[in-house]
Amino acid sequence: FASTGDEAEGDVAIERARELHAQGWQAIRFFPVGQNSKDVFEPRESIGATATMLNKARQALGDDVVLGIDYHHRLSVAEAASFCNKLDRGVLDFLEEPIRDETPEAYESLRKMTEIPFAIGEEFASKWQFLPYVERGIHQFNRLDICNVGGFTEAMKVAGWSEAHYVDLMPHNPL
Repeated sequence: FASTGDEAEGDVAIERARELHAQGWQAIRFFPVGQNSKDVFEPRESIGATATMLNKARQALGDDVVLGIDYHHRLSVAEAASFCNKLDRGVLDFLEEPIRDETPEAYESLRKMTEIPFAIGEEFASKWQFLPYVERGIHQFNRLDICNVGGFTEAMKVAGWSEAHYVDLMPHNPL
């Protein structure tokens, strides 16, 4: 996928997404409104503005583009659920790391509150961190980073588990 850039917000991000789509990109990732604020990041301010931006982006880009967003662990379970509820149905194709990932149970709780596919794992430092997520069917995309997970051999093991459980790979860090 291509990213709109973490500085782009609102209509600027949507215009950047249009440019990327015109260049042939079929999957585009956005970043949350307010993430680069010089003040403290305020999740409650961000989730409403970000949901509005993404709803507008889906209308502008149509249904043939894969849309996602990376909240990079900035939300609580309640905030992430609120964000998902503010989105029109079918707007997001993936939600990347909305909450911290230390406890799979937190993701299981959030999973019960939304149907949006989750993409997680870019910071996992071992294949074993992926295992509970894969086995429990908590997420739909593994953000596998070959450098973090322990190299090619460990990445191949995660890929095998993923395939066996119908979890797609969404590689992170192209080396």
